Amino acid sequence: MLRSLAILALATAIVSGANIRSNKTRLGCSDGKIRGVNLGGWLVLEPWITPKFFEEVNDGGDKIVDEYTYAQYLDPAVYMERMVGHWDTFYTFEDFEKLANAGLSHFRIPIAYWYWDVIEGEPFPEPNMDDTDPMSPLFYLKRGLQWMDQLGLQAVLDLHTGPGSQNGYDNSGRRGEIHWVDFDYPGKRDNIDRTLQIIEKFSNTAKQWITDGVISAETVYGIGVLNEPHACGGWNFNGEMWTACKDDFFPKAVEVVRKVFSPEEAVAVVDIAGHGYNEFEGVFADTNGVEVDAHNYQCFGGYWNDVAHWPDG
Repeated sequence: MLRSLAILALATAIVSGANIRSNKTRLGCSDGKIRGVNLGGWLVLEPWITPKFFEEVNDGGDKIVDEYTYAQYLDPAVYMERMVGHWDTFYTFEDFEKLANAGLSHFRIPIAYWYWDVIEGEPFPEPNMDDTDPMSPLFYLKRGLQWMDQLGLQAVLDLHTGPGSQNGYDNSGRRGEIHWVDFDYPGKRDNIDRTLQIIEKFSNTAKQWITDGVISAETVYGIGVLNEPHACGGWNFNGEMWTACKDDFFPKAVEVVRKVFSPEEAVAVVDIAGHGYNEFEGVFADTNGVEVDAHNYQCFGGYWNDVAHWPDG
């Protein structure tokens, strides 16, 4: 059956009764529960997490609202200078150590597709795949995973950004209209296919670091295939978006992860996309090593908090 990796968004993630894959000497509170936290605002910008980082470049305006517009409207040299400074300092080894000492065992790390794949018309720099170059975001992702390895922590590498935006939120990289899937689906599926290719690319990066001995195999707990692919404001909630996720993207994304990692090496983490657990019955031919990631936002009030605890909520 599917295991549930429950992320309490803006706070911590807790899973009970899961089989924790680790040979580390220290893992959380040693009580059989996974406790984790999102490392938000680091490798994918979110204005509510780093408002000053946006205010400094907006000059009183509001046209720079996400990482897409950050790259679009800033001079490329300025963009890279600011991003490198941010990647280097936003989380430090001391931060990782404090979280580990507090009993956390797992970090969910949001990552951006454009660190591996950029096409014509997108404002992002060409991917820099040299993970020894401090100008590459992969340098900082690798360093963070090495810190986690040193501390006995485990990571879920989570693709937060879908080409065209999978939810219209700034955490998708581009706020506004949703074009990862739209009403042209299934005729138009370029962004789905591109996302599958990107999952394979960043999974291979992580696997290569393990093969090369940069990090141990236990450091990568799982691969998150796409964060919150559900429509802003309920747009198309049960239409093309959900059909594309359930019948098309999710099964294929798990297959892509399995090309790189066996179920014993890393789980494939699938976002619940705002739907109930019961709607995932029969979606996957083999649920071994598949976890469902449910985001229970406690900040929206009583009704929605109650819905999150319904059996199919």
